Amino acid sequence: MKLDMFVQLKNLRTLSLNNISLLIESDSRSLTFPQLETLRLWLCNLTEFPEFIKRQDKLVMLDLSNNHIHGIVPNWLWESSLSMVNLSFNMIDFPKRLPLNDANFSFSMLRELDLRSCNISAFPEFLKSQENLEYLDLSNNKISGAIPNWVWKKSLLYLYLANNLLSSLDQLLPSQSSTSSEDSFYFHASYNNLSGPIPNWLCNMSQLVSFDVSYNNLSGPIPNWLCNMSQLGSFDVSYNNLSGPIPNCLGNMSALYFLNLQGNNFSGILPKFSKATQLQYLKVSENRLEG
Repeated sequence: MKLDMFVQLKNLRTLSLNNISLLIESDSRSLTFPQLETLRLWLCNLTEFPEFIKRQDKLVMLDLSNNHIHGIVPNWLWESSLSMVNLSFNMIDFPKRLPLNDANFSFSMLRELDLRSCNISAFPEFLKSQENLEYLDLSNNKISGAIPNWVWKKSLLYLYLANNLLSSLDQLLPSQSSTSSEDSFYFHASYNNLSGPIPNWLCNMSQLVSFDVSYNNLSGPIPNWLCNMSQLGSFDVSYNNLSGPIPNCLGNMSALYFLNLQGNNFSGILPKFSKATQLQYLKVSENRLEG
C-alpha cells in the first residue's frame, strides 16, 4: 500500500495503517495532512523514520512500534507538538549530543514515551530535558549501571525499567527526590542486577502506588518505614536475597492488594494482615518462615 493514496484526505485527523506493508516513496516527503493528530504505523515493515512526519504540524500521537527501523533517531522527530511517542521494538539509537541550547529541544509537549526493546544501552541524554514527561518505558533493553539521579527529579508518574542490566538504586539523597507531586507513582525494575538494601530515600516517595524489583539481588530487611506508605497497593520483591522478619505493620496497610515476598530468606512469623482488607494476592513461599 502506498501512503500517497491518502493525500487528498485533507481533513484526516487519525490515520491507522497497522499491520500493512506500507510503501513510503521518496517523493512522499512533502506530503502533508493539515489536520492529522494521530498516526499509527506499527507492523508496517518500515526501515527508516518517514520524513513526511516532520511536516505534520498538528501531530500529537505517533506510533512506529514493531517495525524494522534502525539507526539514530532524527532530531526533527522531537521538533514537534508530539505528546505521545511509541518507538518500541525497533533497533534505534540516539545522538550522543543534542543541541540542548535550542528551544526546540525543551520537548515541552512530550508526556508519554515508549522505548521498549530498542537495543538501547544507556539512558538517552535527551531525557534530561523532559520536564513534563509522565510515562517512560525503557524495559527490555541493555541499559547498565546505576539509575541516574536526574531521572528521579522529573515529573514521571510511571517509570518502567524491567529486563535491563541496572546495578544500583542507591544513588539518591532523600532531599533530592521528587516528593512534592500529589500524583501516584509507579516504579518497575524487575529482572535487573540491582543489589544492596531497599534504599531509604524511597520513604520520601509518599505517593508510591506500585513497586516491583523482583528477580534482582537486593539484600537486607524490609524497612519498617515502608508501612508509612499509605498509598502503596502493589509491592513485589520476590526472588531477591532479602532477610529478617516480615514487619508486622505490613498487616495494617489498608491500600495493599498485591504482596509478593516469595523466594527470599525471610524468617520468623508471618503477620496476621487483619487490617489489610484490600489484599487479594499474597505469596510468601520459599522463605524460612515459621508457624
